[in-house]
This record gives sequence, C-alpha cells and structure tokens, in this order.
Amino acid sequence: MSPAEWYNRRMSPGGRRFPPELKYILLLFVVTRLVLTIVGVTARQVMPPSADRALVYNYTPHNWLNIWTVYDSKWYLEIAQQGYPHGPNIPEEPLHAFAFFPLYPLLTKILSSIIGNFYLAAILIANAALITSAWFLYKLVYTQFGEPAAKRTILFLFLFPTSFIFSAVYTESLFLLLTLMTLYFARRGHWVIASTCGLLASLTRSLGMFLVVPLAYEYWRSRKNESRPLRWNVLTLFLPILGFLLYAAGNRLATGSWLTFIQVQTVVPWNRTLGNPIWFIVQGLASHSAVLKTWAVVATVSLAALLAGWRRLGTTLAITGALFIIVPLATGLLSMLRFTAVVFPLFILLGLMTKNKLVAMAVAIILIPAQIVLMSLWTNAYYVMI
Repeated sequence: MSPAEWYNRRMSPGGRRFPPELKYILLLFVVTRLVLTIVGVTARQVMPPSADRALVYNYTPHNWLNIWTVYDSKWYLEIAQQGYPHGPNIPEEPLHAFAFFPLYPLLTKILSSIIGNFYLAAILIANAALITSAWFLYKLVYTQFGEPAAKRTILFLFLFPTSFIFSAVYTESLFLLLTLMTLYFARRGHWVIASTCGLLASLTRSLGMFLVVPLAYEYWRSRKNESRPLRWNVLTLFLPILGFLLYAAGNRLATGSWLTFIQVQTVVPWNRTLGNPIWFIVQGLASHSAVLKTWAVVATVSLAALLAGWRRLGTTLAITGALFIIVPLATGLLSMLRFTAVVFPLFILLGLMTKNKLVAMAVAIILIPAQIVLMSLWTNAYYVMI
C-alpha cells in the first residue's frame, strides 16, 4: 500500500475509527496500572521495611510515582544524568554502572531534555514501550494464530505475575518492544529494519545479541524453497552482535577493558559466574533458600512449558523463549523471576491454552494475586524480586 493509499484509507469515514485492538490494549493498561499503583502505595505504607530498604528510592514527593524505583533503577537514572565513569582508576562502586547497557539511559536523557525531569522521562519511556509492545505482540500473534488468541495473549501479558516490572524504571519493557519489533519485521521480510531493532535490543540488554538466532532461522525459512544466491541483506542479520560489540568498545574506551560490563558482575552484589544452566537449577532446587528454590522452579517450569509447546508455538518463538531463559540461567539463578517477564512466548502459550472462558478465568484468578504479591515485595525491595 502506498503512503497516499494509506492516507486516503485512514481519512475515509470507515478508516477514522480507533483500532479496536488498541482500545483493548489501552483499557488493560489503564486498569492494571491503576490497580498496581494502589497495591504499590499501600504496600510501601503497611509492609515492614526489608533488609534492603536502602535500595528503596524516593525521587519525587509523590509515593504513587516512587513505587516504580528500587534496586537497579538508580543506575539507569544516574547514567542518564551523569553518563558512565571513565578513566584509569575508577572506584569499584561507580564501575558497576557498566553492568547496565546504554540505550534506556540515553533515551531517558533525550526525553528529559524536553520535559525537564529525568525520573518522569524514564517512567514515560517504560510505559510507552509497554503499550507499543502489546500492540506488536497482538499483531504478531494475530497473524499466526488469529484474533481470539491474540486478545488472550495480551490479557496474559498484563496479568503475568512479573509484568508490573514493565512500568518500572527498568529495561524490560524497552527490551520486549525491540525484541517483538525484530520478529515482527523479520516475519514480513524487512530484514534491515528487523536487524536494526535487534541491534538496539543488544544496546538495551546483552541478551539482545542472541536475537541473531531467531533472525537467522526466519531468514533461512523465508528462503528454503528458493534457489537464488544469498542477497546482501543476509549481512544485516549480524547487527545484533554489532550492538554488543559497540558497547564492549565503549567499555574499552572508558575503562581500558573490553569486558568491564562482564567483570563487574562477577563480584558483589551479583556474583555471576558462567556455568551449566542445569547445574544451577539442581543447586537451586536442593538449596535451603526459599528464594533460590523459587527461582529454580520458575526456570524449570518455564523451560518445560516451552518444550511442551514447541510445536504449537513454532520454532522461531520457541527458540526465542528458550534463549531468554537459558542464556541468563548460564550465569546463575539471580533475578530469574524477573527475567521471565520478557519471555513473551509464555504469554502466547497461555493464550493458546485458554480457549475455554472458564479456563481463562481460572488462570487469571491465579495470576492476579501472584502479581499483587510480587509487586508488594518488589516495591519494598524484598530479595525475591531483585
């Protein structure tokens, strides 16, 4: 469709109506964010302080805004305001900033220069990314599975126990958006756009580098019945790796080491080490720590669900979901509960499994209290949701 045809269609009487899927998304967004705000404000007022209460932040006079910043939020805001440290002898604490990739702080800095508030800019970006993510997820599922499955998937995106994190000063919503855009445009054969989104995803989180795998599979799938030689656009598939390398180069310029962002995570508070994901799960299940057990169970159940639903999801979605669990798991169980928030194929599986309205309602009844509990714990910096 040409731009002129698109404009004429949108300006016609039948083209002016608000897209119903966007109405549905905005309704779910408003209702869930309102409930979560009430939950967060109440939890901060009535729950006892956690051992990590120093990691609960108050950037504004308004508690309903402050509830969205704990733990790593301060790093994104500090990077947005001050940039990364640089020089030959950076103290250990400031050096931790390199564990956090630059795109979200950069966007926050740009928007804050317009609206004059770093914190509000970070919140707006996170929530705009959530709404846009929901739209791309709807389109992706609609194309493959139809409208009913797409609507249920969006419902479970907003009800999933860890989906409150999409409104926080964290990278989850931006990373989810760029991942979905990568796959959405790949499915349509727009390889340059898809790979550029993958590059941006890898500048948001290191995990984005691994989008090269579903991208390459989609490219192969689109050409498996063709005998023509590869086109130049095959080279764009490596852009997600380039994003990762660009950040490594930035580390080298600032600190003298290409791998500062990896090295800082091997010490307190992260203590991440490369290892066997299965062994980390076994250790977690055998641990006396309820938190480690929870993370191990979440990782196990998530992987099992993706394996069981592989054929229903299709290879691209299943591979993406598996990578988004296995790659973080290869460095330990820390934050595994939060990491499941971006494993969007799990939302799709829930949407496919709940054709029966009673089943969908039963699942929702389980998910809603779980999200309320986790939101309450997270906003008060209880360790389970670090």
